[in-house]
Amino acid sequence: MMNMGEEDLAMGMKFETRPKFRDVMMDWAVRRGWDLKLVKNEKHLILATCKNECNWKLRAYSIMKSTTFQIKSIRGEHTCAHKVENKQVNYKYIGKILESFVRDNTNESLQSSKNKVRRELQIEVSTHKVNRAKKHALELIRGDVKEQYTIQGFMTTVIQ
Repeated sequence: MMNMGEEDLAMGMKFETRPKFRDVMMDWAVRRGWDLKLVKNEKHLILATCKNECNWKLRAYSIMKSTTFQIKSIRGEHTCAHKVENKQVNYKYIGKILESFVRDNTNESLQSSKNKVRRELQIEVSTHKVNRAKKHALELIRGDVKEQYTIQGFMTTVIQ
């Protein structure tokens, strides 16, 4: 996942695919402590607003019906305060954030993983969610078990 860090989303920015744009937009919002609401989430259009009802809006379209997405307009400003709880932060999102940390520290405690999330995203998450995220990060690192069996079966067929 692309880490936007301190970079702002801006009009004219282009993204390879719709899912890539959504990931970057959500990461951008989470790191700033904002909740976004997708008013429209269609194949060729995404319209996002602030969940807290401030006047911020973003509109992005696919370029000439291709897979590339471009931000066409950003209106208003976020006037809401940083939130320490964010419903958009699910275990898969946290798992992507924790992936490199878990790769280097496989035996670290859940509490240290939770502290890493707190420091990096400045949000509070439950220990249960961090546990699921850590398992997801390990799956991302090692690969899914079902996928491994599929590959082994395919290789056996090819070799014979």
